[in-house]
Amino acid sequence: MPPSLRAFFFTLMSGLFVVGSFVYWQDPAQHFRRRVPFPGRPLAPNEVWVGPVANLPERDIRRRQIAVYLHPDLVVLGSSRVLMINGSFFNSGVAFENLGVSGATVEDDMALWQILKMSYKVPKYIILGLDPWVVNANNEQRRWTDLRKYYNDFLNVQDRPRSEHLYQRFQTLWRRSIEDPLDNLSELWSWSSVLRSWQMLWSPISGTTTAAVYAENARPTAYAGYRADGSAIYPATEVAKRSLSAVEAKAREYALQGKVYSLSNWKVSGSQLTDLQWLLTDMKKEGSHVLIVLVPYQPLARRLIDERPGYINVLSDSSKFLETSAQGVPGIDFCNADDSDKIGCQPDEFLDAMHPSVTCMHKVVTYCFQQSDPWRKLLRTQRPDL
Repeated sequence: MPPSLRAFFFTLMSGLFVVGSFVYWQDPAQHFRRRVPFPGRPLAPNEVWVGPVANLPERDIRRRQIAVYLHPDLVVLGSSRVLMINGSFFNSGVAFENLGVSGATVEDDMALWQILKMSYKVPKYIILGLDPWVVNANNEQRRWTDLRKYYNDFLNVQDRPRSEHLYQRFQTLWRRSIEDPLDNLSELWSWSSVLRSWQMLWSPISGTTTAAVYAENARPTAYAGYRADGSAIYPATEVAKRSLSAVEAKAREYALQGKVYSLSNWKVSGSQLTDLQWLLTDMKKEGSHVLIVLVPYQPLARRLIDERPGYINVLSDSSKFLETSAQGVPGIDFCNADDSDKIGCQPDEFLDAMHPSVTCMHKVVTYCFQQSDPWRKLLRTQRPDL
């Protein structure tokens, strides 16, 4: 090999090593040295997994959660707005698992559903929380790309016979043994990782990756994480009961200052509505009962959004599009609970403009489940201590 070519390759490999080492050290996606340790076993009912962790890699955690948890009877999919749904809402014999992730889109739901199928853990019942932004082509949600390969898997296997279990078994083994590790390794040299690592020199990730299992009654109240059933635990200061004036101040800030979360430049996405119908059709094909739930906004926030130029009728129109999509798939149950007055949630039963408190979410689930079987029989007969 000519000396000039050897020098070129040496320089190239040295540069790649330096870049890869820099990204590894910064670890913006928390897949290497900052990776949050998740328990390799199901948590006991009285255990929680929490820590002083910022920017939790939720989608990676949910994927690992599915791998270690037992086969659930009832699963929740959706955004952070459904994370307050927990197992105490339901009969003790119902194996419940919450798989909500922040800013969820239909692509997230499809990917997590595909992981459930590949793991042979298809639940009998599914609560699918859908938000107005899932039908907005300009929702600016890109976090679902952390699960892109599973989303693509879902699309790729739609025409395969159900009898082809061997293919899915091989696909699962390939993902876990080969593709997932290589996919993480490739992040060391991706442009987005390099850019985010560079930005972290000035804005480092706060908090720590230390997380641990605690007894629920002994957990540090300043920590965030998950219960054994996957429902969210927030720092006590974030879920403490607020006065109506404090909640409405948050509602005004949310609805009137800057863009409304993922609802700006409203444009209905035909592709996402098509994806939703594919997802619903596949869930029914696999034998799952599906209930779509629309979660309410804080009433003042909703009124201000409805009155704001550029957002008029966005919330009501999105509900209509989602209901029409659900009606296009036979056997899908639909519950429009986006009117807080209708379900009995008080204006101060919200953590902020768009996140109901646990007591409000219990009212939402109760309202929706009591409308029809087989959902009604899953509800706990006595109101849980929330």
